[in-house]
Amino acid sequence: MAKVPCDISDFIPNFHPRVIEAVIEKYLKPEKVIVNGTHTVCVWKDGTKTIVNLMEGDNFNIEFAVAMCIVKKVLPNHNAFKRLVENAHIQPLKENKDAL
Repeated sequence: MAKVPCDISDFIPNFHPRVIEAVIEKYLKPEKVIVNGTHTVCVWKDGTKTIVNLMEGDNFNIEFAVAMCIVKKVLPNHNAFKRLVENAHIQPLKENKDAL
C-alpha cells in the first residue's frame, strides 16, 4: 500500500471535500484503537500498527495519543515532525484597540 505523501497539505485544498473525506477514511482513520496502560496502538486498514507511549510525567490524553499515531503514520520519522513544528509560522497577535 502506498503511504500518504508527507506534503499532503499542498494538494488537498484543491480537491472536493468528498475526496478529502475519502482519503481520510482510507488512510488516516484507524480501524481499531487499543489503549493498554501507557501505550496507545492504532491498527490501520492496511494491517499495520502504530504505537505511541506516554512519556514519564505526562498525563494521558487519548485524543493526543491518537493524533500522534496519525502523525507517525503520515510522516516518515520524528525528525520530519520536528522540522514541521520548528518551521511553523507564528503569527503575532493583533492588539484589540477597543479593549480597556
